[in-house]
Amino acid sequence: MRTNYSRLSKSNLLMKIIIFLLAPMVALCQNEAIIWKSGVNEITVPSYRPFISENFIEAIDDYSNYIALNQSCYHKIPIIDSSYSFQLRAPFCCSSIQLVDTAYSKRGEVYYFLGMYGRALADFNMACELDPTSGYFHNARGYLYLIQGDYEKAISDFSGVIKNSPEYFYSYVLRAEAYFLIEQYERCIEDLNIVISNKNDNVYDLHINRADCYVLEGYFKRAMSDYKKAIRLEPNNPLGYYRKGVLLEVMGLDSCDEYQKSCELGYDQGCEFYTTTKWFCE
Repeated sequence: MRTNYSRLSKSNLLMKIIIFLLAPMVALCQNEAIIWKSGVNEITVPSYRPFISENFIEAIDDYSNYIALNQSCYHKIPIIDSSYSFQLRAPFCCSSIQLVDTAYSKRGEVYYFLGMYGRALADFNMACELDPTSGYFHNARGYLYLIQGDYEKAISDFSGVIKNSPEYFYSYVLRAEAYFLIEQYERCIEDLNIVISNKNDNVYDLHINRADCYVLEGYFKRAMSDYKKAIRLEPNNPLGYYRKGVLLEVMGLDSCDEYQKSCELGYDQGCEFYTTTKWFCE
């Protein structure tokens, strides 16, 4: 017979609540890492970064040479992923300014991958100056502001993209992340509501993120609903079970099954929490 969670010590439960509330922020800094070779040394970068290169330094040289030779429309714009690139062979292809803003943006991405954020920002600024209407350039610069902790500038960039292209839902997701980090949870929820209501797929993380905001605003029932939706969308993803388990414990309810399930699916923190509570579950 299961025992009521009121037997948990106050200090133990408080610690779990604190860990839970910090989890979304910590998750931003603990993405699974992979090693890429730059040709000079090995660089550890988060796995969500979208491009792979064998030689970062060569890519920087290619972009720099193109920028220096911006009057020609025949140069190849190299893309970091060697599987494709822009081939510009026709004299009417586009103006040199349009080519140069892309070169600045792509070189900025390489600098970003190398952790050279000052140079990356300078290149993104140039790209945005050359094409003030580009949602891609402003999102890239906004994301750089976001990871550097300059949240107001990040929000400004994302808001500008949303104003010009309200259908560009990724900007809402990034702005919601910024709002979360400055503790404006209601605004975070509003942005996530827009994306969730307009997307038919890939909304698992959005439900998790919105639930986290609901928890921090004290809307436990709404948070529970989102965690359950996330679990239905991805029943083999342990994070939904773990977050639901912590919320149940915060609410003074039985969280054993959720911790156990997240542990069985390989989530170490779920195993840790289950180990500390399973003696209540019998």
